[in-house]
Amino acid sequence: VPDWLFTSAVTGARVRVLPSSLAVGVIFKASADKPILKRDKATAHVFVDILDDDGNIVTLGDNEITCTIQGPARLLGLEGCNNSDMSDYTDNRHRAYRGRLLAYIQTTGEPGEITVNFTSPLLKGTKVKLTAE
Repeated sequence: VPDWLFTSAVTGARVRVLPSSLAVGVIFKASADKPILKRDKATAHVFVDILDDDGNIVTLGDNEITCTIQGPARLLGLEGCNNSDMSDYTDNRHRAYRGRLLAYIQTTGEPGEITVNFTSPLLKGTKVKLTAE
């Protein structure tokens, strides 16, 4: 993959930008801090990364991500850690910040398998499986 070259309009300097630093993510990667949870209101943190073809985080990635859950759990909130973002953190849609998003998932009291799905336009979705015991 060739490097992309740009010339600054202000300084005239030539700048080389590697494709991994551009705002074009191609996949998600999601992982949970605890794949097995107690069924009585336990909370898992699910980390979502927007990655390029080489598995690097796309730091300019600010894709809107939608989270849906199947099973005995509920979404407490989503956050991208962007202090200037005043959108509703309890909504099931939120923008990633610097290629990352954090989801808070809470069990509802019932045992069972939990599937947490993440989707975004132009990106292949991903999911995380959790278990409430």
